[in-house]
Amino acid sequence: MSEQPARMTWVLMGVAALILCGPLLYWLTDLAVQPVWWRFTRRQLFWAALYGGGLVAFVASYRWPVPGFVASTRALVLGVAATLLATGLLGEIVLCWMEPPTRFEALPFADQRHAADPDVGHVFVPNVTRQLQTTEFRSTWKTNGEGVRADRDYGPKPPGVFRVLVIGDSFTAGGQVDLPETYPGVLDSELAETFGRGHIEVVNAGHPAYGTVHAQRWVEKFAARFEPDVIVHGMTPNDLVENLRPELVTAKDGHLHWKTSTPGHKARYEDRQRWYSVPGWLDRSALIRRINGAPAIRQLRFGFIYPHRHVYQAEQDETSLERYAIVYENLERLQAHTEAQGARLAIAMIPFREQLTELRPGLDAFAYARRITAWATPRGVPVIDTLPAFRAHPSPQDLFWQKDAHCTAAGYRLVGETLAEGLLANASALGFPAEALDASEPMSHSR
Repeated sequence: MSEQPARMTWVLMGVAALILCGPLLYWLTDLAVQPVWWRFTRRQLFWAALYGGGLVAFVASYRWPVPGFVASTRALVLGVAATLLATGLLGEIVLCWMEPPTRFEALPFADQRHAADPDVGHVFVPNVTRQLQTTEFRSTWKTNGEGVRADRDYGPKPPGVFRVLVIGDSFTAGGQVDLPETYPGVLDSELAETFGRGHIEVVNAGHPAYGTVHAQRWVEKFAARFEPDVIVHGMTPNDLVENLRPELVTAKDGHLHWKTSTPGHKARYEDRQRWYSVPGWLDRSALIRRINGAPAIRQLRFGFIYPHRHVYQAEQDETSLERYAIVYENLERLQAHTEAQGARLAIAMIPFREQLTELRPGLDAFAYARRITAWATPRGVPVIDTLPAFRAHPSPQDLFWQKDAHCTAAGYRLVGETLAEGLLANASALGFPAEALDASEPMSHSR
């Protein structure tokens, strides 16, 4: 074999090894949750050995005399792999260039805000101050001595003060923004314009991963200390899922903890943040996020496009009916706990980003609010649906973070303003001070 063909053979072998080694590197750098040998499962070892053997044979075949059709097939495989790799790299570069520039450097994960509770699952640790920061947002988090997000303790309600207690999930807690920019914070400012500063207090009692079952348990156990006049339950579409297994999320070492999680899950998450982790690269890839979010890919991977499809079904199947029945049952309990404390209940419906688009046939983005309203109206419970305001907004893309699923400050402001209007429209039924309302000017907000 002459020098030039030999040199070309080695070049082709090196190129083939570089282009085709990706899957092998994926398996070799993926830490298993329950490894059986060092960091691998038997399944990982099997596929790594199988693919590794095939890769060695493929690369080594350039030094063997092979039939023409084998050489053609080999060239086709290498060409397709090279094309896919080049296209993926180009797509990643373009998407990263199109994405908004990173605003912040993400802070290390050091939560320490949560404590386990035997009745609710988890609550906030009192008197904690944290800086929450991702590449998209930065906020200051502070809890008071009563374990809610606030910059002061409330204590016994002073005479002449009307107190609104807002309970809900992470959309209510609003960890992505500072306290005044959460929708309970906006609600507090909006109502103060009507009633006067110092005459009304809005308490943010939102907690991540709370469904209706958690809300009614929290109100039963903790709400009395705040002496509320009105309790507002902020509801989102994932309540139907969170209600199914109310004990699934608890707290451990200050962090929210899935009871199905193991130390291996934590180790795997931390391992994927390392520079050498190919699975970690893919988790952070803009292209992979786009691909995984595509409707066709979601349908292929999970068998459905919308994880909350049972919320939106126009014609409910048995699963949807069962999940709504759990919601109604817990709303009944929530209303009973509220009235036992001398307060009145209202409900705020907060949309997910997917509800701002036209869903697939058979799904209705307004179904959730419509069904909750049908339950609430005969019971005298006002329901304020913020979805119409979100859909009417001139820039709906500005209401949610691009990567985070929660609202931006603009989205939370829209929730707070719409909720304030809805509560004031039902002021008499909710027991707001009539003399203040008579003396105030009507609120108006341009959309």
